[in-house]
Amino acid sequence: MKKTKISAILLAISILFSLSANASTAISSEETVRQQLREDIRAVAVNAPSHFNETAEWQNIKIVKETPLYDLEGTLIAYCMDLQNADTGENAYIIINNDRTDFPILQYAPTAVSPYFNVKGTALYLAAGLYGIDSGVAIKDLSTGETINKKDIMRQEADTMNDSISEAERENKQRIDYSGAWELYTSGVSANNTLMRNTPVTVILNNVPNWQWYVGCSPTAIGMQLAAIYPNLSSSFSANLVIGLLSTYMGTASDGSTPWANHGSGAQRFLFNNGFGTPSFCDWHSKNANGIPNFGAAHNSYSTYIGEINAGRAVSIVSLDCTISTATYQSGWRSHMVTGIGYSYVTGLPWQYVIVHTTSVRDGQVYLFLDHHTSQYAWFIVRP
Repeated sequence: MKKTKISAILLAISILFSLSANASTAISSEETVRQQLREDIRAVAVNAPSHFNETAEWQNIKIVKETPLYDLEGTLIAYCMDLQNADTGENAYIIINNDRTDFPILQYAPTAVSPYFNVKGTALYLAAGLYGIDSGVAIKDLSTGETINKKDIMRQEADTMNDSISEAERENKQRIDYSGAWELYTSGVSANNTLMRNTPVTVILNNVPNWQWYVGCSPTAIGMQLAAIYPNLSSSFSANLVIGLLSTYMGTASDGSTPWANHGSGAQRFLFNNGFGTPSFCDWHSKNANGIPNFGAAHNSYSTYIGEINAGRAVSIVSLDCTISTATYQSGWRSHMVTGIGYSYVTGLPWQYVIVHTTSVRDGQVYLFLDHHTSQYAWFIVRP
């Protein structure tokens, strides 16, 4: 009997040691994965600049600040790497995904210091042009300096936004293999080692002003767009007057939100009432019967965007998620509108960028990855 008890005790101890060892192995394995991801993120930071025209010649790149970026739930979603050309002192910053199953580069600004460079605290990244510091109950918008109640930001967008994203599109996110993109930007070659660092095809309009957010992203973005398309606009009105008038015609609310259906009609009234005539087209490139834009690549092709830029016309872009979403907020945190000023792609590679002004003036020109499978975006087009 005693022998049986002793055997049982020894077996229990053996099981405990085994469980403990297995737990330690699992923890060790998870830590190894995290460390490898951090190494890959740093590798992307120093190798990616060679893939963009403005920084293609940088040889000695330093990471001068590394800022972890969180979502509103406190989940680490990305890192902002402030970079410097050690030979010339030029600055750039890159925001890199903390999820290896997703595309690595969320945003690249080749001529700017990041909004996070001189601030401390829990840094938030909500979308291009939406940068914040979380104090717990309030968020400081680093673009405008305003303090925003956290609950206001966390509220869901209208049901129409959520309905615009199909289950099939959500499932596609899990099926896309981005390992080739990570391989390209960490080592400079594609996953099959057949595509080297090709020179990208890059076109940037040089007549689009870079304006700071004022009374709403939609009137700010469309204001920049109109200023590029109608050259006399900037000489007739100040930036804030244009934005203010547009916000009135478009019915922009005090929180900066603008009804979808008002974008086209409001911009048209602004142009007509201020002596610029009636444009031949001024609206969402594709919309439903209620005036709500149809989102995604099926309704907003990259070739359509390229055609507008090649014709010398800036394009305003609204995005619901900018590739960042969570299980709770599958359509992204907030909608945001930016001004498309150019494009960049490499023949033979499936990854395409739009180049924008984000309504945060310090950003300069920013490259945003255009994901044809998951990112919910729509073109706003104006043709005189």
